[in-house]
Amino acid sequence: ELTGRMDFGTGPLGLIGNVIWFLVAGWWLAIGHLTSAVACFVTIIGIPFGIQHIKLALIALAPVGMQVVPVRR
Repeated sequence: ELTGRMDFGTGPLGLIGNVIWFLVAGWWLAIGHLTSAVACFVTIIGIPFGIQHIKLALIALAPVGMQVVPVRR
């Protein structure tokens, strides 16, 4: 959708890559980020960092095919 053309991450190879990633490393990284998020939520100053750790945990589950897009303000 972003570029108007199909790339590696949006086809069947991307699905296979995400499944392999999830089984090998994705869920370990997600658990680590969720643990860090809980630790950050203990203090008021750490809450924004905890929110970012939750976002990183979601990305860690299936990163193949995702793109970082700047936000226009």
